[in-house]
Parts: sequence; structure tokens; C-alpha cells
Amino acid sequence: MKSRLPIIAAIVLAVLAILVFRSYINNVKQEYAAKAKGAYRVAARRDIPAGTEIERGMLTSNEVPKAQVRQDHFKVREVGSLVGRVARVTIKKDRPLVISDLQIEKGRGFESLIPPGERAYTLKLATGIRPDLVEASDRVDILVTFAKVVKRKAGAAGSAAWSGPPEMVTIVLLQNVVVLHRGSSYAPAARRKDSGKDVTVAVTLPEAQLLMFADEHGDLAAVLRKHDDISTMKREDLPRVTAHTLEELIGDLDTERKGRSIQILKAGKVEEVTVSRP
Repeated sequence: MKSRLPIIAAIVLAVLAILVFRSYINNVKQEYAAKAKGAYRVAARRDIPAGTEIERGMLTSNEVPKAQVRQDHFKVREVGSLVGRVARVTIKKDRPLVISDLQIEKGRGFESLIPPGERAYTLKLATGIRPDLVEASDRVDILVTFAKVVKRKAGAAGSAAWSGPPEMVTIVLLQNVVVLHRGSSYAPAARRKDSGKDVTVAVTLPEAQLLMFADEHGDLAAVLRKHDDISTMKREDLPRVTAHTLEELIGDLDTERKGRSIQILKAGKVEEVTVSRP
């Protein structure tokens, strides 16, 4: 009997380990499900062209993943407030509606398009995506190039001196910024002919401070991202690009591009294109 005790103990411990492991897995699944669980928001039942007066039958409700829920999405209980409003841009089927999709309400100004808790800031883009390819509700990343003054060692008298010429630096300033409007004046998309560089975005007040400083001291650029892409990169993974770091960064990017493929729209069909082979 004594010789069997170690075996029985080992079996009991193994069963307990299995139970603990299963409990851990179930807890992880529950936590993941809770994080992934979204909220229902008002969406377009079908494509709604710009200039269309919205009717109740054009709307439905779709579940939006928690990470993609925005403050300017309309909750299901707010669907009645959308009836009779006019689409400012074409609203694609199944996409949740946002404030900037709609024309300004009568008796109100542009402020009616600003999401709660945010501010509107107008950028004059120097480069990057062409402004006339950007529409309301698009998402962009904002970059800035500025001249960084390089300080050299103090002179013999202990006074600081500045070396020249300054070093040009490009950094990513803000990621995943929502576009409220394109152009220097407000008009529905169907009547707008403005081809200027002005793009108005929704930002927080601290972000507006960053934009104002960067706008005064550098050249701003924006790159367009997919509408449902809300991912952001860690700041430490976004290096400063200078003439000294350029060659090293190019080598790293060439390595990352190996085996990469992208999808493009060609002749009305989605085609997968390999950028480079491993």
C-alpha cells in the first residue's frame, strides 16, 4: 500500500494541475471576451449617397468592437435624431455613422460636427497625402519635419555657442486622428470645389498645443489610413529620421518588407500584390 502512495499522490497532483490550468484558460477566455465585447451603434443599412436625406429604413444597428468605439458614434437610442438629417459624405453600408458624416444642423455652426470633449484644428498640409483625396471621417497620422538646432560645447569663456547648419528631423507627431472636414470653407461634398491644402481634424486640447507648436516651427504632413485601422505604434518604435539615421533605417525597412503583400483595387476587383519576396 505504501508503494502506491507516491503514485496516487502524483495522479491527484496531475488532476489538480489540469483543473487549475483549465480554470486559468477559462478566466483568460472570459477576460478576452469581455475586452472584445463591443457596443451597438447606429450604422448604414445600405450605401447612403452624399446629399441624401436620411430615413429610418436606411439605418440599422451593428456591434462595434470595444477598441473601435468612438465618442462621436450614435447610440441606438439616438437613431431618431438622425432621421431628416442630410448626409454630407457618402456613408458606406454597415459603417457606423459619426457626427462629421452629416451636414450642419440648421441654426447651428460647424461646432455641431465636433465630437464631445474634442476640438477642431485646421492644418495646412505641406506634403503627404493629397488633401483632395481625404474626406470627412477618414483617419490620418500626422508627421512633422523641423530644423533641430545642434548645440556645441561651450567656449573658453563658458558661454554657449550654436553650430550650424541645423539638422533636419522628421517625427510622427500624432496617430489615428479623425478628419472633420477638408477645405477652407464649409459646403456639402456634392458642391465643394475647394482644392486647397486645409484639413480640419478633431483633437484634444493638449494635442492642439502640439499641432500649433509644430505648425509654427515645421512642415506638417498627413498619411491616410484605412477607416477601420485604429492601431497605433509605440513611440519607441517610431525613430526620428535624420540625414545621419536615414541609411540605417532604410536597411531595417528593406528587411521588414520581405514577404510583405498588400491588397489593391484594380479594375473594380481586389488584387493581392507581393511587395517583395523573402
